[in-house]
Amino acid sequence: MAEKIPKGLEEKIKRGRDRLLDQAALRNECYEFYRGNQYVYRSSDGYLTSQSTVTNPDGSGKPRHRYRQVRNLIVDVVAHEVSAASQRTPTYEVVPSTVEDEDISAARLSQKVLLYGYDKWDIRKAVETTVTNAVVADEGFAWPYWDSSVGPFFSEGGETLGQGEIKIGLYGANEVFWEPGVRFADSQWVAVEQARPPSEVMALEDYNGPPKLTPNARSVSDTRFTRANNPQEAELVLTTDYLERPSAKHPNGRWLTMSHGYFIQPEREYPCKDFEGNVLDEPVLHKLSYFADPDSDRDLGLVRFLLDPQRTVNDTTNKQLIWKDMALNPQVIIKNGSLRQRLTDEPGAVFHLRGNDDPIWRPVPQIPNELQEIKEEARRDIAQVAAQNEIPSQVESGKAISILVERDATRRGNFLANLAEFYSRLGRHCLYLVQRHYTEERLLVVRGEENDFELVRDFLGAQLRGQADVRVYAGSIEPQTRQAVEAKVLAFADRGWIDPEQAMAAINNGHAGYLLRDYEKDVARARMILQKIKEGPELLYQGMRLAFPDELPPLQTGQVDQAGMPITVPNPQTTVNAWMPRRFDNIRVHKSVFESFMKTSEYDGLPPDMMEAINNYYSALIRLEQQQMAEEQAQQIQLAQQLGMENASQPSSAGMPSLPSLDNQQAQNGGGG
Repeated sequence: MAEKIPKGLEEKIKRGRDRLLDQAALRNECYEFYRGNQYVYRSSDGYLTSQSTVTNPDGSGKPRHRYRQVRNLIVDVVAHEVSAASQRTPTYEVVPSTVEDEDISAARLSQKVLLYGYDKWDIRKAVETTVTNAVVADEGFAWPYWDSSVGPFFSEGGETLGQGEIKIGLYGANEVFWEPGVRFADSQWVAVEQARPPSEVMALEDYNGPPKLTPNARSVSDTRFTRANNPQEAELVLTTDYLERPSAKHPNGRWLTMSHGYFIQPEREYPCKDFEGNVLDEPVLHKLSYFADPDSDRDLGLVRFLLDPQRTVNDTTNKQLIWKDMALNPQVIIKNGSLRQRLTDEPGAVFHLRGNDDPIWRPVPQIPNELQEIKEEARRDIAQVAAQNEIPSQVESGKAISILVERDATRRGNFLANLAEFYSRLGRHCLYLVQRHYTEERLLVVRGEENDFELVRDFLGAQLRGQADVRVYAGSIEPQTRQAVEAKVLAFADRGWIDPEQAMAAINNGHAGYLLRDYEKDVARARMILQKIKEGPELLYQGMRLAFPDELPPLQTGQVDQAGMPITVPNPQTTVNAWMPRRFDNIRVHKSVFESFMKTSEYDGLPPDMMEAINNYYSALIRLEQQQMAEEQAQQIQLAQQLGMENASQPSSAGMPSLPSLDNQQAQNGGGG
């Protein structure tokens, strides 16, 4: 038997729903403007009404003499913002939880899994939709979840089961609400309310609601789910997913699904768990907004600020068209007399006056310049609000143009930072799902840095060892034009920082992000070695002693560490290969990382053995740098010697210069004597 919703919970949901309805009609108006239906208005009761844009055969609808055309500038603004936000694949960085080799390897594997999932889980499409929701209607939300109905299928215990895959549910601001007056990240609960077909609702797993669901989406809230004059919503059912984070009263949180005042599925745990199945106090829905409203629990989008200038553009355009019909039509009139019929906009019409005179063409007045000026001002307002300004015609200096472009890009920087954080939270949640549900071996096809592909065979979620601390930096998703990429790459190549082959590959691929990844990898390795030393320098010390036996004394048997525990000497060859500076490492980068750390107060407070190990590693870097410099110098000397020998072995093409004759000398001296 279906269980009714308790009164306290119902009142809590009503509070959140009422807060959502405050701005629901405005958000729907923004959606309609984005779609091009720009003759909609909010009525006093909070519903959307629309004006007809066509004249029906019976004369109803739009009056014949009016124009209601649309010049949709908003869709172009939104397309620019969405393109800028989804142009580049993010660079995921997963920070290992410890310095153990297994965790470091698992963190690197987690990065590959996220690159695999970017294509497999269609994250780009999810980001495109979420960004569109945020720009058009204030906020966008994404909910990663596990869908067990996805094949391939197999039989187990007489039941057909799907292997399952990660899916991402996408929602707009009119479908998500939480405790009024509380910021989204701080709310103890959040609810997702959707209009869905009754058959889909009754097919939910473990459905235990009423035997029949009456469509009620329109009656509950027409302003959220209904487009203007769209009757299809009358056939849908409103369902609510209530997600309550863990608390003292409910340590595992709650996930309740409701409709028509009843629970339609059994109570479940809060659906955010780590790889061991422990419930986490982290948001399940991940929010993205365009503008933050510091004095409100709901944020703001961009399109709401463009409605009025867009209406002005449409109005002035229509006024110009009306002027065209009324004043720019070839019509004939007869002077000297009163008009016998009403003027119309019919082309070629002849109007008769009372009296006799020759017919003339009707005068054509000039279209008022004010209409075009008002229209252009509204267009500039839209561009300025959206930070998509055109370069003024009088600006020709390259420096001035770059300043204007940089100003618009800077305005977009805050939104890109929010998007990078959104990528991070979404990626972390997806890794939780992978670790818990990838229980069958899978083949991962990971897209590499230069459009190559790497295969990860027999992958299991357990191999990630709980590594899910995902970072995405805004610089990795910042949009770049092909011209800017080419200029950057050529600048690197001219300075000798990259090889010609790398430059050609970057220009051909249209992005230069991976050119910096070698630098980032050297920085990461240097920092990891520092962390290893702080964890226990004896392993690193032993490796360097084996590489430089004349500089470092051996560890004696029976030596103990700071805690009084005996020092275990590992396999020497393994230690050397793992932690010594390598010939292909960027020695300058490693030295820079160590030099920066050795200037900090943290270094000054380290125990003597750790300080000694850090200095020994730094000495090893200098030693390797000197070796490389000596090798380069020897190569230069050898090359110079080879060139000298080649020049010496070549026959001389010209003879020795002869002494000038006596007559020539006299001529040069001004005569004989």
